[in-house]
Amino acid sequence: MKNISIIFSAILITSSSLFGQTKKVLFEEFTGTACANCPEGHYRMDNLMVTYPNLIGVGLHTYNSNDAMFFPQVDTIGQEYAPGAPMAATDRIYSGAQVAQTWYAWENNIQTRLAENPMVSVSLNSTWNNTTRVINTNITCDILQNLPSGDYRFNLYVVEDSVTGSGINYDQSSFYDADPSLPFFGLGNPIVGYVHKHVTRAILPQAWGQGGIISASPLTGQTYQTTLNYTLPLSYNENKIKLVGFISKYTSNHQGDEVLNAEEITLPITVGVSSNIQKNYFSVFPNPSNGLITIKSSNSNSSYTIFSSVGEIVFMDFLNEMNNTIDLSTLKNGVYFIRLKQENNSSIQKIVISKNTP
Repeated sequence: MKNISIIFSAILITSSSLFGQTKKVLFEEFTGTACANCPEGHYRMDNLMVTYPNLIGVGLHTYNSNDAMFFPQVDTIGQEYAPGAPMAATDRIYSGAQVAQTWYAWENNIQTRLAENPMVSVSLNSTWNNTTRVINTNITCDILQNLPSGDYRFNLYVVEDSVTGSGINYDQSSFYDADPSLPFFGLGNPIVGYVHKHVTRAILPQAWGQGGIISASPLTGQTYQTTLNYTLPLSYNENKIKLVGFISKYTSNHQGDEVLNAEEITLPITVGVSSNIQKNYFSVFPNPSNGLITIKSSNSNSSYTIFSSVGEIVFMDFLNEMNNTIDLSTLKNGVYFIRLKQENNSSIQKIVISKNTP
């Protein structure tokens, strides 16, 4: 990682307003450009993130050190959790002799964890300085129920979406060039110009998080905080950055590791402005759709681009009014992304095209 400075502060307070909290699930997919099965893993992960809005997905490029998105901290985690790729850890729960599982277990594991009552809540507040490129992030953990004794840690992922590049360190190996059932059909092997989503770029403050702030035996109503600073490299696109904060339980053999809860925010790109979870400023409905969609925006002075799950632009235009109906019935079934851009802001939403949708 480059140009990282970290500042810690811990505050212990009590709070009684801890009701109505939401359980979110951290889904860490282990992947890599040299993994020819991984495009299907990406496709399945994207579909799961559409199906389960409280699923927070990140990609850890651990499969090959020549991958341009590989760095030592992700490999530290991958070496302990994933014997191969594509595999994914769901809240870091150990099962079947390992933490990461193949995609056949993904949805069941996600459903199981989403059904859990949250033991902690996590909130993020971040500021961005576009001159220094420093991201300042405060993570707050509220204890919702007494926790058993353990090593509880703060963690922060810096995630960049839609990463592309030229050369073999970015080109994605693929077994699906001749498979018409997947959106990678006819794109070649490797896929040149592949769009890598949810790419973990930095792990703060270190691979296994920061201990020593949360009590070893946290009690209901207690609140803990820490603040992390990170300087975003010039090569990373600040308009595509998300911050994923989570509270984990750490064990030395990793068989008792667990992510208790997680949260994500979009980087607020206005200088000096802090933000909790940034809301999308447009909506798309129906979703899933049989091809006919409506984009509703608070500002008609916007442009939009629709691209496939592998980054291919399939439609682009300007909004003419607050509610715009668009016919996408010529597109194949699958996951697509709509990026709406207005002035200096942009936001992305996923849509699913399913011709069987009434």
